[in-house]
Amino acid sequence: MEKKHGLPEIEIIALDQEEDRDRQVVNILMRKYFKVIKHLFNSYSNSGFSTENKDTFASFGKKLATINTAELWKLLQDYEVSKFVNRDEFKVLIKNVNTQLMERYEMTNLTFHGFEHFLIQFSIFAFGRPPKNLGHLPIFVSVEELFRIFRDVTHKKRKSTVLYDDPDATEMGDKELNKYMN
Repeated sequence: MEKKHGLPEIEIIALDQEEDRDRQVVNILMRKYFKVIKHLFNSYSNSGFSTENKDTFASFGKKLATINTAELWKLLQDYEVSKFVNRDEFKVLIKNVNTQLMERYEMTNLTFHGFEHFLIQFSIFAFGRPPKNLGHLPIFVSVEELFRIFRDVTHKKRKSTVLYDDPDATEMGDKELNKYMN
C-alpha cells in the first residue's frame, strides 16, 4: 500500500496490544538471542563512513550508541535478508520504529533498543508476505525465522554459531579445550 507521496505505508505492530502468548514468546526470544543482537549491533554500528562531526567524546559516544541506515542495510545484506524488503520499505520501517515505538524523531539512526524493535518489526513485515509468508502464524514464528536465517548464514560463512545454539554460553570456542587449558 502506498501513500500519495510514493513511500510505502507500513503498519507497526505494537506488541503490548497483541495476545499475551505472542508478546511473551517474542520477549523470550529477544532475551534468548540478546547476545546475538548485542554482537550484531556492536559489529555493525560505527562500521561505516559517517559525515557526523566526532570532535568531542560526547559526540563520539553518541555515534557509538547508534546504528545508521547504511550500517543496518549492510547487516541485512550480509545476512541475506535484504531481499525481503526494498530500500523504501527499509527506510519507512526505521522511521516508523523511531517515531511510533521509540518516540524519537530521528530518521536515519537507531539506538540499541530501537534496533531490537526494528528486528521484530522487520521480521513481521518481511515474513508476512511472499516469498516467505508466515503472516498466518503467530508473530513469534517470524521473529524466530529471522534468527534461524541469521544462524544459517553465520554457519555458511564458517563462523561460530554458539550464540545461536547455546545462548547461555559464557565461553566461545571448544569447551573441552578451554577446560584442559585452565
